[in-house]
Amino acid sequence: TSLQCLIVTDHDPSTLERARNNHETTLEELLDSHHCANEDDEFTTINNIGSIPTHFEQLDWNHGQYDVKYVQELIMEHSVPAQTKADTVLGSDLIYHASVVEPLFQTAVLLLMGGGVNDKKTNTTTASRGRFLLSQSFAYDGETELEIERCCHELGLTRTVLWEDQGGKNRIL
Repeated sequence: TSLQCLIVTDHDPSTLERARNNHETTLEELLDSHHCANEDDEFTTINNIGSIPTHFEQLDWNHGQYDVKYVQELIMEHSVPAQTKADTVLGSDLIYHASVVEPLFQTAVLLLMGGGVNDKKTNTTTASRGRFLLSQSFAYDGETELEIERCCHELGLTRTVLWEDQGGKNRIL
């Protein structure tokens, strides 16, 4: 499947504004660049990237259900066939204390489920079809590691370390 929409979220409005500016600058640089083999390739590349609906929205994990419903409405507006679940939730350096793990993971599961329900026969939800990917540039303390494991267990998530540098300082989960 192709990317149907991109929704960038953060709790901090200034971070969202920087993300929007970076996105716009990248599109402008693509328009000004001549990296493609010919003009037709350049036009196709710019048109494909520029035609992806992109939204920058505030999302508070601690008040997740209200904010998540709005994000789900955006997903539904831009997905064919219409759906309210995200295919992928991607985050970087989001966990700075053990106390943010549970609201973050609950929010991610809500986005991945899109209002789906748990199937008692197979013990799966619609969230099992999506991916929640995290990267980090620092090692978690022991308390945070335990909280991540607890939340994964309680929410039915599988934690897999895809890449880790020596010492566990940088990781993609």
